[in-house]
Amino acid sequence: MGPAMRRQAILKYLTQLDAAISARKMAEKFDVSRQVIVGDIALLRAEGHDVLSTPRGYILPAKADEKSFYEGKVVCLHTPQQAEEELQIIVDNGGRVMDVSVEHPYYGLLTGKLQIATRYDIKEFLNHVKKHEAKMLSSLTDGVHTHVIHCPDQDTFTRIKNELHQHGILYI
Repeated sequence: MGPAMRRQAILKYLTQLDAAISARKMAEKFDVSRQVIVGDIALLRAEGHDVLSTPRGYILPAKADEKSFYEGKVVCLHTPQQAEEELQIIVDNGGRVMDVSVEHPYYGLLTGKLQIATRYDIKEFLNHVKKHEAKMLSSLTDGVHTHVIHCPDQDTFTRIKNELHQHGILYI
């Protein structure tokens, strides 16, 4: 299979998945190196395909017409040790943490895609951060960061904001 055909096969494969897949697993499936997959994903993005990178791998975003949801943003401030608590509050109340953003003084808005919807996702994300000795994006802004959250409805979003406020995590 040539590179162009492989990229189309990767795109087709991603459309069939409900969860993110790592570059390593895709490399095994397509019998190429992980770096070839990373390059293929970059080329697919350059062609205009919206392939998201998450801590668990690559995924195509859900289309708004396939599932209706309420989207809200929260600004939070907490220590790195409170990250798990923050994420658990959001997912336990029915939210999905789509991303995290910080306003960097030189680079402007920096955003990391998260796609965290369960406690398992939280555990995997935090294990990944620890394994790679990475710092949270919010460490660039002394803990201040923004999350886009998808919820079934506005009441769910309000409940999440209220609980984040009760735990001293919501930045007001």
